[in-house]
Amino acid sequence: MKTLSYKHLLIMLIALIAININHAQNTQEQLIGTWTFDYDTSLDMMAQKSKTHYNKMDATRQDKISASYKGRIITFNNNGTYTHVLANGKTTSATWILNNNNNLEITPSSGITASFIIKKLEIDTLTLSPINNKGVSTSILFSNWHLTKN
Repeated sequence: MKTLSYKHLLIMLIALIAININHAQNTQEQLIGTWTFDYDTSLDMMAQKSKTHYNKMDATRQDKISASYKGRIITFNNNGTYTHVLANGKTTSATWILNNNNNLEITPSSGITASFIIKKLEIDTLTLSPINNKGVSTSILFSNWHLTKN
């Protein structure tokens, strides 16, 4: 009877590993493509502390932030390359991978990796949350980056 239980446990373990690998492959396939930063949604979903800080800024500063984020285009290519184009045309190239925790890691030529939790991934919607190397959300203005697929 114990042998049968161990066999069932082993089969379940193998099935779970296969499901996890399939999920990672599906995530990777869904990421591939070009995404546009959704400034208004990202602003609406901003963490309260950041929102309070943002609301205290003068209009000129808020306009600079808006101009810096609106129109950002991010492309994930199936060969593991990544481009990030700002509204002013400045482009950053990098590589991207999904790590063992299924978090997104983007590494430019500087070698400094930016990591993100994929909070939501649907056919046309992606929400990324920047995290530090310990997996904790970083304290930046936009705690969640909302993107729409082009």
